[in-house]
Amino acid sequence: MIYKAIVDQFGEPSNDIGSGIHIYVLVLTDFTEIRIGYTDKIPYARQMDPTHQLLNTLI
Repeated sequence: MIYKAIVDQFGEPSNDIGSGIHIYVLVLTDFTEIRIGYTDKIPYARQMDPTHQLLNTLI
């Protein structure tokens, strides 16, 4: 998946907190976050609660 496909599917990330790889942050309406790790592929996607604790591992 390329960056454009991520944006088309989920919208523009509100932040990129990665160092070494991109970690795109998408804030949901319930204030949880989806964090998508990205290089040339997506090694993981996780949902985090507002205190940054892991709720779900999506990928």
